[in-house]
Amino acid sequence: MKKQIAIYKTMTFRERIVNSMLVTMAVLMVLYCLILLSIVFSVIERKQAISQTKDLISTLSSIEGSYANEISKINDSVLSAKEYVRLDATTLTVRKDPIAGYTVLYER
Repeated sequence: MKKQIAIYKTMTFRERIVNSMLVTMAVLMVLYCLILLSIVFSVIERKQAISQTKDLISTLSSIEGSYANEISKINDSVLSAKEYVRLDATTLTVRKDPIAGYTVLYER
């Protein structure tokens, strides 16, 4: 039987330093790419949030406009037709409800 001898090439100190520098550079490049991707995704996410906020603001303003129009249509004749009664010495209007005692409609 022959003995197999493993031949290991010994690395010089300079080669070890170069290899460790290359590995360090590779790790730093990967970290840089991950940080850059994170920044890009956060910017995209922020832009989407801003656009959603603008959409919600426009929706809210249209809802507030329609609410103001509906409130302006309410007067005493409409309230009396729907069985609401104005309370004495107050600005609240209420309606008798079979289940509850009363329902507050609006305040001027």
